[in-house]
Amino acid sequence: MKRILLALLICVLIISGFPVYANALSLGYPFGGKITSSIMCTCPASFGWQITVGPPRPGVFMYSPILSRLFSYYKIMTPGSKVLGIASGYMPCMQISMTGCTPLSTGGLLIRLVGTSL
Repeated sequence: MKRILLALLICVLIISGFPVYANALSLGYPFGGKITSSIMCTCPASFGWQITVGPPRPGVFMYSPILSRLFSYYKIMTPGSKVLGIASGYMPCMQISMTGCTPLSTGGLLIRLVGTSL
């Protein structure tokens, strides 16, 4: 009797369109806003740009031409452009100096995916 009721319940749920919800898996920190500043990191170990993003999802992020994927309009270095993306991990911003590579700043989260506006 229990098997029949369970089978009937399953059939009713399938026929009635039992809602199925799936949560998206985020593999990083989502960010987005207007670029307020951009600094080039010249040391080969951390070559790229450190960008500061304003609200609504602000922060300091590192763009690496090798590790980051950039989508159109390719204006990651231009202050005033708007960006939207996902970042994870950490990367310091290093500058070439007389003694080798010197940290310019604390760096920021490494950008994984990013898109820019005109």
